[in-house]
Amino acid sequence: MGEVALGVFDPEALAGLPDQARRYLAHAIRPGATVPGRVTVAFSGELRLRPRGRWMRFRASETLVLTSGFVFSARSWLGPVPVTNNESYQEGRADSRIRLFGVVPVVTKRGPDADRAMCSRLVVESVWLPSTFLPAAGARWTTTGEDLAVSVPVHGEDVCVQPRVGEAGEVLTMDLERLSDLHDGRAYGPVPFQTEVEAEDTFGGYTIPSRLRARWWAGTNRQFEFFRAQVHQAMFDR
Repeated sequence: MGEVALGVFDPEALAGLPDQARRYLAHAIRPGATVPGRVTVAFSGELRLRPRGRWMRFRASETLVLTSGFVFSARSWLGPVPVTNNESYQEGRADSRIRLFGVVPVVTKRGPDADRAMCSRLVVESVWLPSTFLPAAGARWTTTGEDLAVSVPVHGEDVCVQPRVGEAGEVLTMDLERLSDLHDGRAYGPVPFQTEVEAEDTFGGYTIPSRLRARWWAGTNRQFEFFRAQVHQAMFDR
C-alpha cells in the first residue's frame, strides 16, 4: 500500500476550515506531532451478521494506510467453532474471505461492487487515522447550516461522511450512505450507516475513538446494531 508523507502537524494550517473541523483535527492530532501515514489498531468486541443473529466475540488487528487501503484480520467463535475473517483493500481492489476452522470457505467477496464497498469502509474506519481528514490529504470540509460534512478521495471515489463533533473536538457520531449487499437479493446499494463513539483514548500524540458501535440502516425502521469494539492498542507511523 502506498504512503503519503505530510510532515508535522500545525493547527495554523487549518485556517479557513469550519470551526467543528478545526476543533476535531486539533483535538485528534497533537500540535507538533508527525502526521501519521498509517496506523495498526488492535481491538476486540462483538459482531453479528443479521438483525436477530447471534452475537459473536472477536479479536482483530487492522492496518490502515492514509487514503490508500487496509489489511484486516479477525478471529471469532460461532459457539465452539473458530471463524477467521481476512479482508483487504489494496490498490483499489477488495478481497474478503471468511472461513470456518481457518480453512473451510464460507464467504468470499471480490469484484467492482466489493471494491466500492471497501472504499467507503476505509473512510469510516479511518476515524482511527485522523490524518485522513486533513486538507493536505485531500479532504474537503463543508457545512450546510449546522450540518458538517467531509469528502475524502480514495482511488477515484469521493466518499462523503457527516461527522458530529463535540465541544472538545471529540467525534460523537459518523454517518454516511455506505455501499453494501444488505439489499434484497444481496444486491449492492447505498445503506444508511452510523458509527457511534462511546469513549476515546490517546496513543502517542493521537486521540482516537477507543470504544464504539456501528449500525446498518441507521435512522430507519430496519436499523440494527452489528458491531461493538474496544481498542486496546494503536501504533502510528509515517
